[in-house]
This record gives sequence, C-alpha cells and structure tokens, in this order.
Amino acid sequence: MLEYKNYGKYLDKSSAVQSKTTFGTAVGQMIMFLIIFLFYAYSFFWGGRLRYNEIKNGDKEYTGGAILAIMFSVVFGAL
Repeated sequence: MLEYKNYGKYLDKSSAVQSKTTFGTAVGQMIMFLIIFLFYAYSFFWGGRLRYNEIKNGDKEYTGGAILAIMFSVVFGAL
C-alpha cells in the first residue's frame, strides 16, 4: 500500500494539466474552423454578388461552376 500513497496527488495534478491542454486544443480548433467558415461565407457572398450584378470576366459572364471553382480556390488558399 505504501507504493500507491502519492498516486491520488499526482493524478490530480495530471488531471488539471489535461484540462488546460484540452481547452487549448478546443480553442485552437474553434479558431481554425471559424476562419474556414468565414472564408466560405465570403466566397459565397462575393460569388453571389458577381452573378447578381452580372459582372463579366472579359466577354463572359460568371457561371455557377466558375463561382464554385473560385470559392474552392479561396478556401484552399486560406488553408
């Protein structure tokens, strides 16, 4: 029994460190997903604006496929 005397004390210390680490990881993932979703929203907004205002790229209008390609390019570029 003497071997396990300090086990509870060290377990409490490691539990506190684990809680802080888990919180830091969760905040980091939250910020990462926030940035990704903000870029998605910005891409949808800008693509919709281009399509709604009939802004042309040279002599061609933007199509839905071109807007999706632009959206994915912006998001992957942000990553």
